[in-house]
Amino acid sequence: MQPHLGLRGKFFVGIFCIVLLLGVTMITVIKTSVASRLTATLQQSGVSTARHVAVNAVNPILTDQLFQLELMLHELRDTEDSILYIFVLDAAGQVLAHTFSDGFPSELAGENLSSRKKGKSAIIKLQTEWGEVIDIAVPLLQGSLGEVRLGLSEAQVRQDVAAIIRRLTWLIVIVLAAGSVAVAIFDLIITRPILTLVTVAQAVSRGEMDKRADLRSSDEIGLLSKTFDSMIEKRGQVEQEKEQLIADLQKALQEIQTLKGIIPICAACKKIRDDKGYWQQIESFLRERTEADFSHGICPDCAQELYPEFFSKDS
Repeated sequence: MQPHLGLRGKFFVGIFCIVLLLGVTMITVIKTSVASRLTATLQQSGVSTARHVAVNAVNPILTDQLFQLELMLHELRDTEDSILYIFVLDAAGQVLAHTFSDGFPSELAGENLSSRKKGKSAIIKLQTEWGEVIDIAVPLLQGSLGEVRLGLSEAQVRQDVAAIIRRLTWLIVIVLAAGSVAVAIFDLIITRPILTLVTVAQAVSRGEMDKRADLRSSDEIGLLSKTFDSMIEKRGQVEQEKEQLIADLQKALQEIQTLKGIIPICAACKKIRDDKGYWQQIESFLRERTEADFSHGICPDCAQELYPEFFSKDS
């Protein structure tokens, strides 16, 4: 036997499924679309920063003020949490300035070479000790003077996405809680009155005509309850009238006795023998078994036979 899911259960399951589907959809969108947009914004910001460094690095390089250039790089890195490193290479690929405290990792210099070759900005992703890094290369004077390299961490993007998902998760929980309250209100306003009507209908189907829904609300449920109670009352009246009619018919059948079959009657005196063997006058026999009554008179033949002096055949 399959479990029965009531109206309130269906309503709650519907709200839960809708909210869950919307939540999963929004989380998926955030993880893809929003994360992509945040990453693209981060890359644009990184390119702008690298170009700013490239513009301001030309004069220190030409005047051989590399210490001043390195101070500028450190100051800039400290102002942006997403910047992992900044370094400047000359046209030959030699490091002029960098922000690494433990020494420059030489393997980075050989990465992202397209900027020097094409004289345009280039963006690639590298696997480093910090994890995946967005490496941005911006040429200095179209690559003739070298290039600026800047590494960005996507950790902030991931943190922002995680924060949005956490807030969205809380929102889903709040909506589900609100949905539970809505189910409770729905149960109070609609489900319980309907269950009351169902209970009364079941009682009436068992013949309990004294049951009433008696719902006092002024909405459609209340109108349905009044109509239902009126229908039960009219049906009760019909049942009473039917029972009274049956009783009347049974009483009439008891009072009316139908004469049928062969009735033994005396050929001389015309008395009738009843089922107990007694001979009765025909008037008594018929009076007991029908609603007929008798008024006595005398027919012309008997009058001539009994009273010839008073009646003649010619009269």
